[in-house]
Amino acid sequence: MKVRAMLTRKLLSLFVAGCFAAAAWGQAPATPFAGKWSGSWTNSQGAGGASSLELTEDANGNFTAVWDGVALSGARVNANTIELRGRSNDVASYQIGFSI
Repeated sequence: MKVRAMLTRKLLSLFVAGCFAAAAWGQAPATPFAGKWSGSWTNSQGAGGASSLELTEDANGNFTAVWDGVALSGARVNANTIELRGRSNDVASYQIGFSI
């Protein structure tokens, strides 16, 4: 779980930077936000691996995403906040919030 949390922070940093560019000055973007990110990670115990995130937003501010094979969905809470939720194999639940 620590590994996922660390990876989440790294991917969130990339995502937040992209969202800020798309939604400058706290307004909803004129064009829906979408993107793909991938990279590698290493935790403090030497474990590592590859990770990816694919995210799309529809015209109503609803999001769908796939993060390392886990389907996520969510929406804009407001112009500056996005929340996503998902579940992997009925074992783990994920909730991710972004503030831009």
